[in-house]
Amino acid sequence: LIDCGQVKALSRSQRLRLAATIIQVDAYQKARRDPTATPAEVETAMRALADRVRRFGVVCQQVGEGEDPDELAAATALILFGDKDLELPGDYSTDELSERSPIRLV
Repeated sequence: LIDCGQVKALSRSQRLRLAATIIQVDAYQKARRDPTATPAEVETAMRALADRVRRFGVVCQQVGEGEDPDELAAATALILFGDKDLELPGDYSTDELSERSPIRLV
């Protein structure tokens, strides 16, 4: 799950936070794919994912005017742990080299 060319030993509390983040990634993906989910339910799942990302210690750069920092945080988790075919919130790109990649803003 963790790459970036580094080996990292995670403490128990870090492993639990990471597991909770991945579980929330799944919850968000299920909400996005559920045709009966309301936009409010999808947004709630996205905001819960963003909260999990921040609890794990991820710090995002300032977002542009009119952009939602929760969308950036959620997109960061999704590009790392989500299904590759799912569109990222905030129109962020799954291409890590793109100007719209959430990875560039972490």
